[in-house]
Amino acid sequence: ADFYLDIPNFGGVDVRDYEQSYFGYATPCIYDDKLFVGSESGTIVYYGEIKSKLREKWTPIIEKQFLVFDNQKIVINEGEKTTLTLADINQDGYPEMIVGNLAGGLSFFQGVEPADNTLVVTKKIGDDDILVYPNPSSEYITCETKTQADIQELFLYNLMGQKIESVEQINNTMAEMDIRQLPIGAYFLFIRLKTNKIIVKKIIKY
Repeated sequence: ADFYLDIPNFGGVDVRDYEQSYFGYATPCIYDDKLFVGSESGTIVYYGEIKSKLREKWTPIIEKQFLVFDNQKIVINEGEKTTLTLADINQDGYPEMIVGNLAGGLSFFQGVEPADNTLVVTKKIGDDDILVYPNPSSEYITCETKTQADIQELFLYNLMGQKIESVEQINNTMAEMDIRQLPIGAYFLFIRLKTNKIIVKKIIKY
C-alpha cells in the first residue's frame, strides 16, 4: 500500500508532560474507533471515538487512564514510554488491555466495561478462591489458591497506580512476597493465575 501525509497535527494530540520532557512520545492505539495514546510519562490518555471528527481538534475524555477497585480510581502507569494494545481476547464483549513498558515487560488488564468513557476496569474474579495472609502485615504476604489453578505472578501497586514490587514465574498454588522494605500504607495486590485470570486484593503494610 502507498501512503501520503494528510493531517500533520492529527487531532491536536499532545501527551507531553512538560515537567518531564519537551520532546514527547505518543503511541496510539485505536479500538472500536476509539483512540488511546500512551505517553513518555507512562500514563494513558483516552480521546474517545474519533471516526466522525478526523479533522477536528480533540479534547481528552480521560487524561490519565485508570482502573477501578473498591470504588477507587487507580491511575494506570507502567513506567516511562508506555505502549498499549486493546482486544477482546477472551471474547466476553469487553476489551482487554496489554501495556508495554521501557523495561521490556508487559502488564495485562482485564476489562469488564465497554471501551467508552468508563474505559477499562480490572475485574475481580473468584476472590473467595484466593487467600492472602497475614493482612495487615509488616514483613511478608502469603497468597494461596484453593483451586487447582496455579499462581503465575504477583504484582503490587501503590495507590497512585505505580507497580512497586513483583514476583514472577511462580507456578505454584502458594506464593510469598517480601514487603519489609515498603512504606507503611495501603496497596493493591494483583494475582495472576495460570489460567490468566486476575484477582485483586487490597493489603495493608504496617
